[in-house]
Amino acid sequence: MILSRLLLAISLLFQASFVIAQPSTERDYLATYLQKHKLYGLYADLLEIELSNAANETQQTKLAAELAQLYAWEINANPENYEALNQQLDALLEKFPSAIPVTTQTSIAFGRYRRAKSWFEAWVWERDNAKLKEKVIVGFDSVLQRALGAITKAQKKLATTTLELQAQKDLEAAQAQFQYLAAWSRYYQSIASDDNAQRRQLLISAESDFLQLLEVNDSKSLLDLSPQWWALDSEWTCRLLLGLGMVSQAMAKDRQAKFCFTLLKDPKVPNEIRLNQRVWQFHSYLFPAQLESANTMVNQWEWNAEASTDIPFWSSVAIAGISWSPPNPETINMTRAGLKGLAKANEFQLLDELHTEFPDVRVVGDDFFALWMDGYASLKQAQAANRLPAVKRKADLIADALANLRLALETESQIDPVFRARCGYQFGFALYLAEQYETAAAQFREAATLLQPFDSRLASHASWMRCQALERLAAADLRWSESLVFALNEFQKQYPNSERVSQAAFLQITHRLNQNPGEDTLDALKSIRRDDPNYQRALFEICRANHRLWNAADSAVKKNEWATATLKAAEFYLSETNSPAENPNLATQYIRICLLGADVALQQDVRQAQAWLQRCVAWLPNVSGDIELESDYHFLEMNIAAIQSQKQIETAAAEWLIGNTNNRGHRRGALIARARLLDQSRENSSQRATTATRIKLIEAYQQLLELDEPDDSQLKEDAIMRTALFRFAQLQLESQQFAKAADAFARLHRIRPDQLPYLEGLATAEMKRGETENAAKHWRVIIAAFSPDSEIWLNAKYNLILCLQENQPATAQAIYQQVRVLVPELPPAWKARFDRLPFSLPDLP
Repeated sequence: MILSRLLLAISLLFQASFVIAQPSTERDYLATYLQKHKLYGLYADLLEIELSNAANETQQTKLAAELAQLYAWEINANPENYEALNQQLDALLEKFPSAIPVTTQTSIAFGRYRRAKSWFEAWVWERDNAKLKEKVIVGFDSVLQRALGAITKAQKKLATTTLELQAQKDLEAAQAQFQYLAAWSRYYQSIASDDNAQRRQLLISAESDFLQLLEVNDSKSLLDLSPQWWALDSEWTCRLLLGLGMVSQAMAKDRQAKFCFTLLKDPKVPNEIRLNQRVWQFHSYLFPAQLESANTMVNQWEWNAEASTDIPFWSSVAIAGISWSPPNPETINMTRAGLKGLAKANEFQLLDELHTEFPDVRVVGDDFFALWMDGYASLKQAQAANRLPAVKRKADLIADALANLRLALETESQIDPVFRARCGYQFGFALYLAEQYETAAAQFREAATLLQPFDSRLASHASWMRCQALERLAAADLRWSESLVFALNEFQKQYPNSERVSQAAFLQITHRLNQNPGEDTLDALKSIRRDDPNYQRALFEICRANHRLWNAADSAVKKNEWATATLKAAEFYLSETNSPAENPNLATQYIRICLLGADVALQQDVRQAQAWLQRCVAWLPNVSGDIELESDYHFLEMNIAAIQSQKQIETAAAEWLIGNTNNRGHRRGALIARARLLDQSRENSSQRATTATRIKLIEAYQQLLELDEPDDSQLKEDAIMRTALFRFAQLQLESQQFAKAADAFARLHRIRPDQLPYLEGLATAEMKRGETENAAKHWRVIIAAFSPDSEIWLNAKYNLILCLQENQPATAQAIYQQVRVLVPELPPAWKARFDRLPFSLPDLP
């Protein structure tokens, strides 16, 4: 299998141009090629084949050593493949234990050590993870035992064998490196150990290892040495001092730890260690939980804008404070100090990552930085709360961000103006999210002005967001148009190198289009060349412009022309645009264009509309969480299904809209559809099912009425809302909720007194609720309007008698007799009803 895979790879690499040479030449050429192109997996396959076919022990030893070195490289270069590579390596070492050079063995050991350390770094911020803790202990124990075994073998070999000088040096260096790994492994094991005695012994052994490697007899001798004695330009020496400092702090040997960390500040120390010395020293306090000392260090370190060491240090401080469980005053102070340090360094990307990983982190305090950081945390969470279940939470977060950022800007007037300006920029963003666009635009302008001399990149962002806020204002009110155009021109002039410049120019065109979607602006969009970065967006806007013109067309001819233009533009956009599979960011625009096509086609051919809608189904998962776009999709789906009588699909779409969208028009349409569908299903239902459906219908009509809350003047003009209120009243009457029914019918009668069903309903509801006097008045109005031979007249007379028979029996008797005289031949159904009344016919003359 390996051989066939290797041969296939060789054929692909060399194709027909590879000329088969002599075996040795071919092998060397192939090995060189695979190494040069870093095809280590194929190179390992080649070595394994050669090893299995080796003719003698010498050749086996050479190939095994080469293969072991390759595995060591791979383990260090590709830690994600560690497990598989380590198994292969263990099998090789077991089969050829004496063939692996000592330099390769140390490389392998360091790879295993780094693996264990990665587990430790994950566990140290997740101390409750028992499985991860066990991996840490087992991982470092494996490194330690292998290192101790290698040290023992090296000592024996050095004592009993005469070696060449270079081989002796290699073995001594390897022995030191194994001892170094053993020391660090003991230190990390001590942190993970729950046994105090074991922890103490591990630290003592680690300290002894580091002192021995530093060629110092004991702690006292160490402290007597002057800084000049040390070879601080040696990375090896510095890493040993770093290890000794960490171990010393864990053993509460403060003086010895301070001695080591102070040496590592020397300018001769390699940058990688010197610049991170503070981070290591801070961590040395954490692992034995010397939080007071850690906080002392944090509080004493003055922030320095020029010091690159600030960023990793404050990041470590923030993470330590945030992730410590349970929190306490010391860790709360660390959180505060770390976030403050990162904010001062303008490291908002790191802050974003922290807020993503620890979304509930908050800073205690009412000073500028505490308020700023809490406001910023709420702002980041609000930006992430896109799904509808989070909408209420999003509103709360925006309110919290606004409150904290506003308070921050109002406090401590002596705060550096740059920090205040950054806070102001974020306050502007919170205002923007809260749709307070006028205030946001002013805030962004102020922030841009203050930031310009210090942080031009953030200043340009603020200036651009000002344009965005003004664009929202201008879209709703043309009085803001001039301000928007001025802001866009100012942005292009002040930030000519900004990545947003072309967008600003494009926004000027689309703004004109939104103001007056005419053919001149369409021509401006069509003139944008294919190599312009706005080309794709221009095609999108052309589709939208055609769609708006189609919507606004006032004649059938124009409507048809713009429909054709819209569908043609949509097809062209889709043909010119990469598939969302190639660029997921295009999914929103892709779906939007398909929805425009479906909307236009729905007025002409429902099957064509269905086809347009179907084209975007595959990409809906790419925009999951974009409630506005999903709402548009389901609204069209509902309307198409209604025309095609696909009730199951229509019901599902309507229910999605009712449960998810905030779009008023879509919710209204969905509630109307739900009521209509329930009414239809009620017609063929059993009595029990009808009752349950009636309850749902009442809820649907009530939700529809609550959605629009029309006043009397609106209700008079809106036939749909009148119908909804009428059906609501009928259902309440049917449910024997006579008071609610009477109130609804009364309102309908008040705004449309000419409509008989409203008056009949009102009279019936009042009669049923016992207000017979009012009901009688209404029945008399109806009687006066109709002739005695009509069903309406007979129904009104009958109900009037019912209203009068208890309190005015004589009047009721007279009306009864009047009916029998005026209509001597009553229809059978009415005769039966009148015969049941407790009255007699008039006496004949």
